[in-house]
Amino acid sequence: MLVFAIALVNCGNDTHPTPALTNQFAFMTEAPAGSEGAYQPAIGTIKGDVFTSALVKDSGTGQALTANFNSLILSPNGKKGVADIVNSDSTTDIAVGILEGSQTVDITSDPEYDAYPAFTSDSSKVIFLSSRGTTSGWDTMMANADGTGDLTNLTADSPICHHEPSMSPDGTKIAFSGHGHTEDTYFYDVYVMDANGQNPVNLTNGSNYDIESWFPSFSPDSKKITYTREDDTGSTTTVDIYIMNADGTNPTKLTTSGTAVMSRFLSDGTITFMQYQDNNWEIYRMNSDGSKVTRLTTNTVFDGFTSEFAWWGSDSARQVKVQRHQRH
Repeated sequence: MLVFAIALVNCGNDTHPTPALTNQFAFMTEAPAGSEGAYQPAIGTIKGDVFTSALVKDSGTGQALTANFNSLILSPNGKKGVADIVNSDSTTDIAVGILEGSQTVDITSDPEYDAYPAFTSDSSKVIFLSSRGTTSGWDTMMANADGTGDLTNLTADSPICHHEPSMSPDGTKIAFSGHGHTEDTYFYDVYVMDANGQNPVNLTNGSNYDIESWFPSFSPDSKKITYTREDDTGSTTTVDIYIMNADGTNPTKLTTSGTAVMSRFLSDGTITFMQYQDNNWEIYRMNSDGSKVTRLTTNTVFDGFTSEFAWWGSDSARQVKVQRHQRH
């Protein structure tokens, strides 16, 4: 049983000068060799330009928590963490951890593949992709974050496969990466739909296998979306971070490394993302215009938001394409 014990940062009081804005986010770091499970959840804190991090502790033992996570994210109110836990049969289930030593709440526990959870804007519910879908086989599900009630399939009538959902901070929209194919085309694009799963709109409209877009994340004011875009020229494949207006207009490339994935906005409007550099994955931060790129983690082990890329090898981006197509 997993237990989250995440410490919040005291932001000061009225008797002292207003401190710099504090951003917090959850990430995964590779567990030491010989540990049970593959990763340890951690909380990163940015105050001004100063970054610190701390491993999440097991409230029973006081030791760093270790488990086989696929992804991990902190709730908007900073009081909960949600992860998709990899089972022995390679399926994944959703679990929400409450602060101050409470036991983990299992949102799903079944043979279905449930992954890439995110919180709703008020932190009361989680949304996630699930293989229990009806029409497409992969749908966006919603559940109470406290584990009560039934799951709700938001996209049961959708003809496309839904992945990696993210709710806008104003609570009105859900962005997701959708994929599917017709007789002669294939697409993997960022969509946006109403919070109830209706009215999906394709925002990126990639060109068959040549351009694919995934992992959307809304800006704090809900007006922008950042995402990962894969470009395949036939001889090379690169993955970089892009940003666009929430209606899909003005797509702009932010990174140029060719190895940057899974961007997430922080509360101050800056962006965190994973980047493979010097034979290792690390977490970086940049402004929303792509300026002031700063490396946050400097470990010799994997650090990131999803273990999907932990196996990254010599022909990395092309391997990503193959793996994602086989899996979905």
